Amino acid sequence: MTEPIAPETEADKSLESSDSSVVEEKALSPLLAQYAQLKSQNPSAILLFRCGDFYETFFEDAVVAARELQITLTARGKHSGNPVPLAGVPYHSAMNYIAKLVNKGFTVAICEQMEDPKLAKGLVKREIVRILTPGTITDPQLLEEKTNNYLVAFATRSERFCLAGVELSTGEVITASGDKHEMSMLREEFTRLNPRELLTLSADDDVLSGQKPPWDGMKIETHSVKITDSTAVDALCGIYPKEPKSRFLALPSLELKTLGILADYLLDTQKCSLAHLKFPMPYKLGDGMVLDESTLRNLELLPDNRERAVGGTLFEVVNRTMTAMGARLLKRWLLKPLIQVDAIVSRQNLVTAFFDNTLFLAEIREILKGFPDLERLLSKTVLGGRNPRDLQALGNGLARLPNLHKLISASSLASLASQIEPLPELSELLEKNLRENLPMNLADGGVIADGVDPALDELRTLRRDGDAWLQKYEEKERDESGIRTLKVKKNSVFGYFIEISKSLTDKAPAHYVRKQTLVNGERFITAELKDYESKVFSATDKSIAIEKELFEKLVEKVRDHIRIIQKVAEGVSLIDAISGLAQLAHERSYVKPQIVAEPVIEIHGGRHPVVENFIGSGEFNPNDADLSLEKKHAIITGPNMAGKSTYLRQVALIALLAQIGAYVPADNAKIGVVDRIFTRIGASDNLIRGQSTFMVEMMEASAILRNATSQSLLILDEIGRGTSTFDGLALAWAILEHIHEHLGSRTLFATHYHELTDLVPVHTRLFNLNVGVLHDEKTGEMVFLHKIREGPANKSYGIEVARLAGVPEKVIDRAKEILFELEKTEQDEVGRVTRSPKNRKVPQQLSLFSNYNELTETVKKIDVNNITPVEALNILVRLKDMADG
Repeated sequence: MTEPIAPETEADKSLESSDSSVVEEKALSPLLAQYAQLKSQNPSAILLFRCGDFYETFFEDAVVAARELQITLTARGKHSGNPVPLAGVPYHSAMNYIAKLVNKGFTVAICEQMEDPKLAKGLVKREIVRILTPGTITDPQLLEEKTNNYLVAFATRSERFCLAGVELSTGEVITASGDKHEMSMLREEFTRLNPRELLTLSADDDVLSGQKPPWDGMKIETHSVKITDSTAVDALCGIYPKEPKSRFLALPSLELKTLGILADYLLDTQKCSLAHLKFPMPYKLGDGMVLDESTLRNLELLPDNRERAVGGTLFEVVNRTMTAMGARLLKRWLLKPLIQVDAIVSRQNLVTAFFDNTLFLAEIREILKGFPDLERLLSKTVLGGRNPRDLQALGNGLARLPNLHKLISASSLASLASQIEPLPELSELLEKNLRENLPMNLADGGVIADGVDPALDELRTLRRDGDAWLQKYEEKERDESGIRTLKVKKNSVFGYFIEISKSLTDKAPAHYVRKQTLVNGERFITAELKDYESKVFSATDKSIAIEKELFEKLVEKVRDHIRIIQKVAEGVSLIDAISGLAQLAHERSYVKPQIVAEPVIEIHGGRHPVVENFIGSGEFNPNDADLSLEKKHAIITGPNMAGKSTYLRQVALIALLAQIGAYVPADNAKIGVVDRIFTRIGASDNLIRGQSTFMVEMMEASAILRNATSQSLLILDEIGRGTSTFDGLALAWAILEHIHEHLGSRTLFATHYHELTDLVPVHTRLFNLNVGVLHDEKTGEMVFLHKIREGPANKSYGIEVARLAGVPEKVIDRAKEILFELEKTEQDEVGRVTRSPKNRKVPQQLSLFSNYNELTETVKKIDVNNITPVEALNILVRLKDMADG
């Protein structure tokens, strides 16, 4: 929708011509000169220049804004003989437009009027009060409420690295550092944090030894900056003025500079106190379960840009939180599950305390139901982007604390009560001082409650009684003038005036001063009316000034309680997240898993949480999983569409849920702590990065083989399918042997290479599983049981699956003939290698399978949907020739 362009409302003497569009001058007008000067301070930002009720953009900014926001591009005045491009948006809806620009990667500088245009002597003073970048957004309107928004700084030196991050909307500051041995986890850490903006130290001397940066390919706004130790210390002292300078001087140089570029950037963009920022909290990479991009994608943990049904991710299915704070915490848990048994059991016990008391759970969730986002409201209030309703919402949240604290204190969760201590004085102060129905803008007035300030009440009485005074004055003037149709009116342009119709203007008293001539009448002013007007208008300005002063005092009271409110917000988030997990367990009949340190997984009656959510509990076929010290590596065979991938994912998701302290979808479960979950599922080309399907597959497999440990869980589906059949078989065989002999990771290995099932007698910790299928040889009907059974699949059902998919019967029949010949050939030529693994020394399948390979690859390339009869006949002739040998 196109917004109108702002009219010139400012009395700033910059363009006094009634038609500024025809003003031509070689030099810039005063207003545009002011704009240009401010723009020069931030040349890369789109400058929103406040003019009355609009934010204006000029020159190239106007062209960009008009194009990106789909608003009207016009012109104002001329410069060097050319019209000056102009585009503007109303200030009251500016955040919607700012959100669009920032989400598109633009930096936006907000320029405000620093004085009342009515009182300005000449050009209104203006300043840039804030710079909005993708990583420094704090306004809830511009953020996804259930997702954190990180700005990250990163630096390396001498095979060491340091990473620092800030979530400006919540006040969280984190930092991690390490050496070259921990660098392998940096990619996963960037994936977990998913920063919107990145600052790198341009003085890096090795830049990860020439490797691709860990954020390569991610959509992140990146800036390379320089800083000295001295500047870094000054910036950190600016963020944390109460901390002694020696605390920062004691930091290693790399950590100091990384935190320093973060602090310096925040000071430069926010231009206000950042008192809500917590002191940096150090952590180590790998102190929780590590999940890479492939695993996040394959397990579908979080909503992303991929097309899928609403509710098609684990987060959407398990999220029962009542607050945005709780949802963000739950998401962080899913992205970094715990890996210490004691910590997992401790969180489990919190969930159990809610699960075992359904009445208590319901009462807690009812209180949480209307809880505002304390974290982001506090940040917005402190940073200056606040409005009266934000402060009121903060107060409403604090008002809910006493009931929440009382219930928690009287429960088995009394240990959490100290984290949600009520703030009765602050809560009552906000409730007493703020009106019930507040405007969005402080300048509109009507924010402070009656009875708070006597001077304010007196001014309001004057304004409130204005209509009654005008009515009495109108009656008096009618009586004295004898003009019965005389009316006393007011508007925002002319103020108060007397209006007389055209036919009676000759009866106007001599002391009436003509103000304006209309088509149907005349407008007049009197000294008495003018005096009253001044008094009322003065009362309005004075009352708003008093309200602003009182409002700022309330904000200062909130500032005095920043750390306490942040602690409360953390406590409420925790209670919300764990009570949500308890609610989920009740709704979906989840059970409490046993958590152990041994590398085992025992699941009875396990279910896929997302699939079950879609089809219903009664429709889902549960399955067991048993990975023990003796049987750690399962080879799973069976046809496509039978449920192998669902089974693989559900085991991984159950393990992950168990390690965030949640109950799991199963009859019972015993989960040995997993340090990492690796997945290789499906084929996904990454053509933008120049990688084929097979290259992506092998890169993911390589990462697994290099980084997996004996505590890891590997989910591998169809390894090797991206290349020729027997290259793929050879790779799958070798990878499986490497996992068995060198890694020892718990593994679910789904494959179509039935030859691999014969490795079980050779390798003691391997065992076979298959997906149950009923098949009627006479009718060709096939029924998937979706049940996992012991042992290998007795045959492949690829042709039957093709029939179900609608492949023409002639092709199906010919494929059966070809399959018969291939199986016969395989028995003769390959049996001694793949069917007798006990007797093998070095697998020689690549030199033995050439005929089979050519036949298979030819069949694979048949496009049955687009083939012509002649082409089909030619292909069948070729296949027969190859089969005849």
